[in-house]
Amino acid sequence: MKKYNISDEEVGKYEPLSFSDVKKEWLKDPKFKKSYDNLEPEYAIIRAVLKKRIESKMSQKDLAKNLARDNPLFPA
Repeated sequence: MKKYNISDEEVGKYEPLSFSDVKKEWLKDPKFKKSYDNLEPEYAIIRAVLKKRIESKMSQKDLAKNLARDNPLFPA
């Protein structure tokens, strides 16, 4: 039973694309680029937290426990 409607000939023509190449194409679209750029502050925070967690040799679980303990928005 075939799950997809793709011939063996079409499968042979498949050329995978890297995410970098796809992203380059997407970024040519002004709407996409604006939305992508608007996310940068969030990702900067995420990168900073990850960097500090790794430098502190803290596990993801330890970080979650510390956040829950020190923040009323994350009850333990």
